[in-house]
Amino acid sequence: MQATATPTTALERLAHQHAATWVTPATLDDWAASAPHAVLLLAGDPLLRPEGQDVAAVLPELIRAAGIPCAIGIAHRSDEEPLAARLGAQRWPALVCFAHGRYATALSGMHDWLPFVQQFSAALAAPPSRPPIAIASPHTSTASCS
Repeated sequence: MQATATPTTALERLAHQHAATWVTPATLDDWAASAPHAVLLLAGDPLLRPEGQDVAAVLPELIRAAGIPCAIGIAHRSDEEPLAARLGAQRWPALVCFAHGRYATALSGMHDWLPFVQQFSAALAAPPSRPPIAIASPHTSTASCS
């Protein structure tokens, strides 16, 4: 019998223990349409944004507390920038919520438990809408010196 690698990060645990799907810009639309409700985690760089790992760790419990089953998606670091630009995410970590395959809303950051459950429940119940327009990448500066 072949041994499987033990997940070492909260993102890997989401994939291995909670059936989260690794989502790329190319697979986003099909993944989002795969369930009535879906949530995509953009965790960010774990060294710069350690709270992204915290959000990943509590996400399964957050979904249970909200009482609305949903597909879980996670992005590799290399896919986060293009996904964030497409979805208008400007602050990480971000939980981007989808309803019936379409963007609904996003929650940014880590929160105290009860407000987080309330905000997440409301986000999952939100109707589809248009993603906000990202003015600039959340991780690069548009300032320049001439």
